[in-house]
Formats: sequence, C-alpha cells, structure tokens
Amino acid sequence: MLIILILSFRFDDPIILRHFNNIGLLNAFLEVVTGFVDTLDVMKAALPKRTESFKQTSLGALYEIDTEDAHDAVGDVRILSKIIESAGIIPS
Repeated sequence: MLIILILSFRFDDPIILRHFNNIGLLNAFLEVVTGFVDTLDVMKAALPKRTESFKQTSLGALYEIDTEDAHDAVGDVRILSKIIESAGIIPS
C-alpha cells in the first residue's frame, strides 16, 4: 500500500513514522506500507509549465473542483483524489 499525501516528505511522513514508532508498531506498519508519495512533486511533474501555486485550492480551481471542504481531513482526501484524477495521474 502507498500513502499519498500533499507535502508528505516535508510534513506528514516523519510524523506518521514517529507515532508508529512511539507505540511500538513501526515494523508492523512498514510490513503493510511500501512507501509514501508526495503529490506536490507529482503535480509539479504533471504540470511542468505551471507558474501558479500548487496549493490544493489553486489546483481545485484549475480543474473546477469544489474545495469548500479543504483543510478538513476527509475533504482533503476527496479533493486530492479528484485533482489527481483530473490531472490524468490516476485513472478515473
């Protein structure tokens, strides 16, 4: 399983790994999760000529995706899924 996150390398990955280590489940976690994907890097590669922001709300506007639920955990997942589908990174 891959974990796909915005800013994962810069923010989420170390926090997630530290928490699993703190509760003694890091090895079990690493047996299931094969890696992290940082969507910022993926989106920059998918849109190399983009000069505007890569913020989730900006990318949502680019693809005409409602971002009203941005900065809510479940909303962020839904929005991110729609963005990467719209960008053609994963099939719809």
